Amino acid sequence: MNKALIILSLLILSCNFINTDSKRIEQANNYKRFFFENKEQLEQITEKVLRNKKLILKSGQNIEIKELDEKIEEQLKTLKIENIVITKNSCETFEVEYRTSWTKYPIGTMYLTMNVCESTKYPNGSYVNFGFIEVWGLGEGWILWVDSDFI
Repeated sequence: MNKALIILSLLILSCNFINTDSKRIEQANNYKRFFFENKEQLEQITEKVLRNKKLILKSGQNIEIKELDEKIEEQLKTLKIENIVITKNSCETFEVEYRTSWTKYPIGTMYLTMNVCESTKYPNGSYVNFGFIEVWGLGEGWILWVDSDFI
């Protein structure tokens, strides 16, 4: 009896993981299309963010969108971006990471990152699975990535 219950539980759990993986890939495909539909706007926002010296001084910190210019805040709200992080990269330039509200656990948290320094590392159409982190290359320094770790 206990053995049958354990097998049934494992079967149910494994089906749930398979279903979550396929949902995550489906969501990533949907938001890759969304990205390309809004790429120009995201590039303009990224340029404005990187020109803002006050924001650059907050490098490495979560920056809530309400801390940004009102127009940028509204644009990011429309795009369902929750916050940004600016980080100095290996080329001594800055990358901008956008944390979205597009997905939640168990799918994971979805991010868009612009890093011109590593523009060839993840070309458009590329995909890498690092376990709890999955990365889709969008080209020209843009990546879409999902952190599905429950922590």
